[in-house]
Amino acid sequence: MAAAASLALANLLPAAQAAGQTPPPRELRHEGVAVRVTSLLADPVTAFLIGRGFPTDVARRYSGLCVIRVVLVNENASPAIAYDLRSWRLRRSDGKMVAPGVREDWLPRWRDAGLPEAALIGFEWSQFPSRQELHPGDTALGMVNTGLPPGSRFDLELDWTSGGSARRATMKGIDCAPAS
Repeated sequence: MAAAASLALANLLPAAQAAGQTPPPRELRHEGVAVRVTSLLADPVTAFLIGRGFPTDVARRYSGLCVIRVVLVNENASPAIAYDLRSWRLRRSDGKMVAPGVREDWLPRWRDAGLPEAALIGFEWSQFPSRQELHPGDTALGMVNTGLPPGSRFDLELDWTSGGSARRATMKGIDCAPAS
């Protein structure tokens, strides 16, 4: 299931990027960790969620905000790295720091909306894991809802631990895809 959701998510990107409709992906390498952030257009995200059993209006509640795809790779940081998405921060253009949405924030909303279990599972597997430990060569990937409007610009401050030591990096000037 995870592989199928990841493959479907990966297929959302190439056509929109080739057409120049989305900002180019941003990449950062820091202390053996690689991060790639890609802004996603609302229409493909909506279609992805509808394909998992979401009604259109419910899918648009999620896709109508700035959604990014995050790929985090432990290229060679040893020992393993551990992260918690809830500790990452988005610095908006007005300077205010906000936390990204995590799947645990969204799942109760979808349950309250009466979505079937299959839709909830599909959604959960498509989201960037909220916390994880990655050994050298391991990858985490998935969607993150920033909660920002389409077309916004933000800096992503991410942190993790490796060998008991805290690490921090900032990706500056990430552009959200425009409204589609």
